[in-house]
Amino acid sequence: MLRSFMRCFGGRTSTCSAITRTDSRRTNWILRALFSESGIATFGIARHQTHMTETTILRKPLLKATLPKRQVTSVDVREITFQPSQQTGRHKHPCPVIGYIAEGSAVLQIEGQRPQQLPTGSAFYEPADAIITRFDNASATAPMKFIAQYLLDGDQALIEML
Repeated sequence: MLRSFMRCFGGRTSTCSAITRTDSRRTNWILRALFSESGIATFGIARHQTHMTETTILRKPLLKATLPKRQVTSVDVREITFQPSQQTGRHKHPCPVIGYIAEGSAVLQIEGQRPQQLPTGSAFYEPADAIITRFDNASATAPMKFIAQYLLDGDQALIEML
């Protein structure tokens, strides 16, 4: 282990391959113990340890939508804010729309389906050319903000009011 350490920490802490993330705490403890007795500075070990700290990235599923086969040449992403009780009105989109409720809550109803309550953190999908009978701010007192991603094929309008 000391030989691995000398190969690893011989002045180049950033090129170490002998110590992995899983055993970095144990190794650093051993190395500190070895070097505290010999009087060698250990500041490089502490710096190396911060780079090896394992961080968990949480990927929470929000939406899984099956899209029909179609070409998408660009994506137009918009942040849209509705005032309290504001309604969109009956409309459709010439392209699929994927959205995320960032603040507040909404009610979405696609023609022929039941209304969906969309609280903050919800994702939604509006198929291309589907008639949207409702997309409203569900609150009479608070604004609602959502992010819409329009999956476009060429130069298309984003919305058609009906």
